[in-house]
Amino acid sequence: MKCEEFRSRLVADPDVKDLELARHMRECSACQNFADEEARFNRQVAAAAAIDVPTGLAARLKQIATDGSIGSDQFGEISETARQGNTLSKRRHWFIPYAMAAGLAFAAGFGGLLAYHMISLQYADGLQTMVVNHINAERDHLEAHDDVETGEVKALLARFGAELRGEVGEVSYAGMCEINNREGMHMVLEGRQGPVTVLYIADKALEKPVNIDDPRFTGLVIPLEHGNLAVVGERGEAVEQIVETLQDNVVWRM
Repeated sequence: MKCEEFRSRLVADPDVKDLELARHMRECSACQNFADEEARFNRQVAAAAAIDVPTGLAARLKQIATDGSIGSDQFGEISETARQGNTLSKRRHWFIPYAMAAGLAFAAGFGGLLAYHMISLQYADGLQTMVVNHINAERDHLEAHDDVETGEVKALLARFGAELRGEVGEVSYAGMCEINNREGMHMVLEGRQGPVTVLYIADKALEKPVNIDDPRFTGLVIPLEHGNLAVVGERGEAVEQIVETLQDNVVWRM
């Protein structure tokens, strides 16, 4: 099953139970992330739609629409002067603007939630693609075998408001680069399966970590306060362990 088919079927029926879908989700971390985002979005929609309706409101509105009657026990004390000043037509239609306003407010809220959800998904997908493209465009750094000194690493991290407080492993490349039209950081560490790229991307932070699933690479993009940190290695690399090492030994102050 291709990812496009998985995602279209999941969006069409979020509650679908299918062995083929379940198997694909187990094998594809990107689609697992997509499914998690969809589930979170559906919970938000359900919460937004769960509006408490006062007991008996439907019956009261129906009564007003049909015979124009309104009682003090239903809507509170209404002065006799106000009663005499209201026509039957006004009684029948006073609630229409409020109903329309409530509907518009709900539609606006739901539409905003949907738009934000779609933008977040597109941004996460675009960020994954950008990271892989950047690594491929600067593939020569993967072949670097320089022994970068700790002082150089500290100076580079300091330019981005980060402080090195421990060992992060052997660094074969460390330098500045342009990522998504902004100044970014590009480092290469030595991993068990080969070189591991570490990119600091000065852009909008993700809502949560996102996996990178590529025919050659595997990786993780984690949100920071003012950007994202991508850690990408060859297939089979224990990227999560490298991320933990970086989190334990680098403090981001930006």
